[in-house]
Amino acid sequence: MSLTTPVISDADAVFPGEHWYFYWKTSASLWESKIAEYQGRRIIVPLNWSFHSETGDKYDFAYSRPETDLKKLVDLAHKYNKEVVFFLPLTPVPFLANGGIPSLLARNIAVNREGLAYSFLEGEDNLNKLYSFYDPRVFKAFSRYVRHLGQFFVEKGIGVGMYGIRGGALERGEFRSFIEDRSPIFLDSFQKFLMAKKEENRDLVISDPEVEETLIKEFQATIEQVYLEEARTQLSSNWEGEFDISFLGADSENFFQRINGQDNIQRYSSSILNSVSRGLLPSSVLLKNDIKKGILGRQLKEVVVNSFLEMQLRPDYYDENELGLLRPLTFFEAFELDTNPSVASPNWQELGLWEFIEDHYKWCYQYHPTYIKEWSEEENCQNKCYFFHGKDLDQKYFHNMLKIFMNGGYVFLNRTGLDNTFLKKLETFFLENSLEVETVNFHTIIHSITLGEGRLIIFEGDSLADNNLEQRITFWTKIFETLKIRHLPVDLEDGVELFWRSRGASFNELNYEEVRRLSLYNPTSYKRKVKVQILKNFALMKVLDEANVKVQSFQNGIDIELAPEGGVSLDIGVFT
Repeated sequence: MSLTTPVISDADAVFPGEHWYFYWKTSASLWESKIAEYQGRRIIVPLNWSFHSETGDKYDFAYSRPETDLKKLVDLAHKYNKEVVFFLPLTPVPFLANGGIPSLLARNIAVNREGLAYSFLEGEDNLNKLYSFYDPRVFKAFSRYVRHLGQFFVEKGIGVGMYGIRGGALERGEFRSFIEDRSPIFLDSFQKFLMAKKEENRDLVISDPEVEETLIKEFQATIEQVYLEEARTQLSSNWEGEFDISFLGADSENFFQRINGQDNIQRYSSSILNSVSRGLLPSSVLLKNDIKKGILGRQLKEVVVNSFLEMQLRPDYYDENELGLLRPLTFFEAFELDTNPSVASPNWQELGLWEFIEDHYKWCYQYHPTYIKEWSEEENCQNKCYFFHGKDLDQKYFHNMLKIFMNGGYVFLNRTGLDNTFLKKLETFFLENSLEVETVNFHTIIHSITLGEGRLIIFEGDSLADNNLEQRITFWTKIFETLKIRHLPVDLEDGVELFWRSRGASFNELNYEEVRRLSLYNPTSYKRKVKVQILKNFALMKVLDEANVKVQSFQNGIDIELAPEGGVSLDIGVFT
């Protein structure tokens, strides 16, 4: 960390990135000028609980300080044709002192699973620590806070949307919510939770560490849900939904690098795309603005602001019939729960799936650690792959799996740990619909069933995991050669990041079924080369957003040379 005081633009502090507006960091008398000068259409306003109350007992919403007048903020935004969206933290967050908890309630510091206190550097080099949400006094104060906030919104007629946000960070590829805690007050609350569980099930034995970890996750999810339900109830008139936010620079390894003045741009670049593939909204509000002026800022704008953020805030925005709207290109949806730790079953990493996708379909997937949706009978699942573990299926998602199959989707079922009841139901389903089961032995036993455009591929995951990595990748390669997934191979040198998006064809593009945009980013300090193969039924339409790049187009491919901080996008038409 530099010993000199950094010079930080007031605009950088107030607008730290991705349309976020920190209203508490500037005088209310300056709000109008800053909003009038701001170039964006949307303003995201994260709420600062402690700014409205130091004690957690009494709350100020424009009663004493003008800077707490959220109605004035909304009115000024509307005056300049800006759309306001409020974010309400449902967990501790790293951009607020004490994680957002009022000072007099910040008594129990939160501790991560490594036994370290949560510590974060924000863009102005302030050090923030998080305090536990498992303190009953904190929840009682939070309940009062959202009640007063809801009353204020109703009284003032504030009709804008409110979203609950859960903060966290990617740690070695795994998203860790900041509700996670191992502090003494958490452990005390968890012991009470265990006592209640044992009263419900007197045969419960918690000697297996995996079982205990599962119960910890269940308890954390329960507390998360308690905060969510309280906020949703008190703010029902404005409530639009909730989602997880992955804060760049908030993991423990980045903290020690950043405190020594070292920011890993390559790591941030990869984290953005990893977050999006996991359904997490990336946020750069902890990073200094000068770090985001180059290729990282471009990536944040293209992937997050102009694409994924819109998808999170306006799910209907990406209706397939709308034209010109880019959305992340997704071929795979993989579900991986931790609901049945007593059953040993290899995960997708151990089955070689991620290595295969990384090589052939990089970032073209959505990873779901929880089930998130119900499939309708009308949903188009064609040319998409869905991955389920048998041990995780319950009655509801067993039927959802069959709906996907019947609607033309490619379903992969790792049958290890699948309950016999569901095995019998599958057999009945095949008989009732006169479906033939083709059985193949290739690195494991595979059962393949076809219904129209749909495929159901059932395999023995435990025996597949016994093969070496090369054999596991060969397994996936051979299976995907039988599926109708159209995609272009891209050869990347180390350090280059790519991201695919897709949109419907416009009226003057009727030769194409869809248009895919490939965006390439070089966050390294070296020149990097990329080669894109153009296959049958694909055509390069245009090259756009060129920066520090050379592009050469040939009949069967495109050669690209990216200088440091270089980037480019290619629009590619797909036709029958």
